Amino acid sequence: MVLSGVITEVEPEGLPASIEIEKSRVTFQPLLLNPKDTVTLKLLVSDFAGTVAIDGRVVGVKTISRAGQTTGHQALLMLAALALFAIGAFLIISFSPKPEVRPSSPIEVKIGFVTLGVGYLAMIAILLKNRSMRTMIRRFLRVVGG
Repeated sequence: MVLSGVITEVEPEGLPASIEIEKSRVTFQPLLLNPKDTVTLKLLVSDFAGTVAIDGRVVGVKTISRAGQTTGHQALLMLAALALFAIGAFLIISFSPKPEVRPSSPIEVKIGFVTLGVGYLAMIAILLKNRSMRTMIRRFLRVVGG
């Protein structure tokens, strides 16, 4: 049963979104949306034992999904980026010269730094593609920035 609900964020600002709550259903009032428009809800529910189902019809939209859902493609990319990061770290640690032995870095260490950097940047890019992660970073920057 839905006890309460509130729209916490709309993008763009000023989007006239409103909801109606009926026992176990939340319905949006008719609203014209553009392709990149978003509406974020916060719901308080009780006695919830099922799953959240999202359903609706929007002209020109194939699917409606929950924000923050990681697709299989994103998860695979994140795993590959994490592997690059780990391989880079391994190469750096394994092949770093001891200062008293060799003053120049072997090629494996240089490859390790490049692999580490590419893996790190790929992870950051994948995280920033996630809308809920971008929203969290924006809120953090607002708090830190004052």
